[in-house]
Amino acid sequence: VDDLEKADRDNFLRYGTRAELVFPLLVSGCARGGLAFSSMEARDWPEAVVRGLRLIADVFANVLARKRADQALKESEAKMRLAAEAAHVGLWVWDIRNDMIWGTARAKALYGVESEEVVTLQRFLDSLIPEDYARIQNAIQKTMQGAVVRRHV
Repeated sequence: VDDLEKADRDNFLRYGTRAELVFPLLVSGCARGGLAFSSMEARDWPEAVVRGLRLIADVFANVLARKRADQALKESEAKMRLAAEAAHVGLWVWDIRNDMIWGTARAKALYGVESEEVVTLQRFLDSLIPEDYARIQNAIQKTMQGAVVRRHV
């Protein structure tokens, strides 16, 4: 009997647990923990109950995955910010689906956007001088069609 089985048996005796279900919390195919459901009565777990409890475990696993993804995104943004600062450039990232533009402080300053201001594509376009408006609109259209746009000054 290994230590884990002994600890489980000791806890069952201490708390009067008579039945337990444990579901792994899988994140990206790897177990990151477990969610246990215990009963102080000996029981069989009906399949409908098992399915419902498995759904609850899946919700917890999805929350863990989301938290990991959010953390990875924050780390990625911090790295992009550092790289942009080191290169002395402004950096923009446009979330097309939500029409939200994230920009480094330098990028926002270059275009006269307040640091905490929410930027949409239209807000960005409104910050351009008239001579640049058509060129940028054209670049956006080409980008949306899958072309890579390069411009050197």
